Amino acid sequence: MSERISEPERRIQSLFDTWTDALRAKDVDRRTANYADDVVLFDVIVPTQPIGRDALRQNLDQWFS
Repeated sequence: MSERISEPERRIQSLFDTWTDALRAKDVDRRTANYADDVVLFDVIVPTQPIGRDALRQNLDQWFS
């Protein structure tokens, strides 16, 4: 018997899959596409609190290099 996946669960899984693919490809644009311009993110990349999508993009560029 297979369990049906709800639409919200399917959308969340799709988002995780996109993020995973973007990380593997080191694709900053795809990885940050779903963030608001004024995002506040506590991240594991470096002990920092980037504020805004531009700050997040800079951290990812540095991390991916």
